[in-house]
Amino acid sequence: MTTLPVENTILPQIINDWPHQDCARCVVNMIMDQGYSAKSIRSTIQTISAFVEWKKDCRNGEPTVVLYDDIDRLIECRAAATLRHGERRSIQHLRAKLIEAGVVYKAPSAVHPIDDLTGRFAIELRRRGYAAPTISAHIRYSKQFLRASWIDGSGIAHLQNNDIRDYLASQFERHTAATSKIISSRLRVFLQFCWNAGVIELDLAQAVPTVKSHRLSSLPSSQRGYGIAGCRRRQHGDFAMARPRILPFHPGVPSCTSCDKGGGLSEGGAA
Repeated sequence: MTTLPVENTILPQIINDWPHQDCARCVVNMIMDQGYSAKSIRSTIQTISAFVEWKKDCRNGEPTVVLYDDIDRLIECRAAATLRHGERRSIQHLRAKLIEAGVVYKAPSAVHPIDDLTGRFAIELRRRGYAAPTISAHIRYSKQFLRASWIDGSGIAHLQNNDIRDYLASQFERHTAATSKIISSRLRVFLQFCWNAGVIELDLAQAVPTVKSHRLSSLPSSQRGYGIAGCRRRQHGDFAMARPRILPFHPGVPSCTSCDKGGGLSEGGAA
């Protein structure tokens, strides 16, 4: 567990004078109990102090009254470069403590249908025993798909197989083959869930190509036939022209017809 010298754990006067200082202390103690570094603890204290100072500005409302949206307003006021991820989490922990203490009331907000659908999807993945990082990846790719396909009113109920193929084609153009496989597998699981849940009327998961189908997906369509033919020629040893070599000649044994077609020479034979 990380410990700080006593002088560093004393909260600044601006927090001590704040009516909700107990909530601030709870956040700092929680960070310390979780073993965060001294630098992270000092950053948390500074972030909370900045919030209290921000609330003292009359333009930001009554200093002693904290609204649920105040945290979001502070984050919006600070540039992303000046408010790091850890500092955002600290201020969000403070809001959670203020809610627990009854200081802040969280008004019910309308949940966007995309968030509602992906939330139900996450519940299903947890029921199946998926790990948290895997669930997070599934939700991220699912939301990306929904934002690109969603229509107010119908959601994704209007989608057809060609819509899925067009979406994947646009993704394959921007990503590597490995990432494209991940996108396809994640989308297939999500579409299967949507079909089982009655969100879509068609089993659109069938429109998602399998991993095996990706082997030639990185080739231009004009070259895919050549690639298949090339594989067949390789299987039949038809690359003698590409790599010239003298084949042994055995009397009475017929030469390879595929090599004869390709113009190969047999020792002691004629072209």
